Amino acid sequence: MKAALEPIAVFSDFDGTVTTKDTTVLLLELFGNPAWLDIEERMLAGEISEAEGMSAEFALINTSWEEAIGAILNEIHLDSTFPGFIAWLGEAGVPITILSGGVEEISRGLLKKHGIEELEVYANRLHVENNRWTLIPSDRPKIKGLCNHCKTFSVLESQQAGYRTVYIGDGFTDRCPAGKADIIFAKDDLAAYCELNSIEFHCFRDFTDIRIQLERLISHIRFDKKITGKDA
Repeated sequence: MKAALEPIAVFSDFDGTVTTKDTTVLLLELFGNPAWLDIEERMLAGEISEAEGMSAEFALINTSWEEAIGAILNEIHLDSTFPGFIAWLGEAGVPITILSGGVEEISRGLLKKHGIEELEVYANRLHVENNRWTLIPSDRPKIKGLCNHCKTFSVLESQQAGYRTVYIGDGFTDRCPAGKADIIFAKDDLAAYCELNSIEFHCFRDFTDIRIQLERLISHIRFDKKITGKDA
């Protein structure tokens, strides 16, 4: 006897996953103080929390919003396979949510440039006054309070609602949600972290890789416009 079909929810990091380069790193390289590198090392080493580290790094940026977003839109691009991936998910009736450790205004600006305006995006916000930058933590609920944006909350929220979760990421802020998701796609630093901590994951280079692997991994899931689920 078949069990009730189980819906799928996909979550993806933004910087370095959807984009070709991390937007925060670009801003710090162009408009920040070199002291951000020391903050980054302390954060990665666990000496300070992500909430402390990212806030301190953004405070080092000294430029106008107009100059910053201009540089980002000029120098950073989306993975060319991402639009096709989200179109495929849309046809399948599978929701995808962007979970970013960066800034919502920046993420939405880049997506809009590429004609993508309907995606759900959860991220931090930004306040810029007299060229001084302040990171405003996401207003999404936080589990431990160690991150400005608790990505893990969204993953667990979907699981509690009955979804099988897929997480896609590449870096530091993806570690916690990757440890909770049902299916993980990882590259770069996140892949190394998963391997070190014996977390099962699937490698990827781009979103075409992910689509191919998802079709194989969940071939028993019906991808169509009416319903997505799995047979028991």
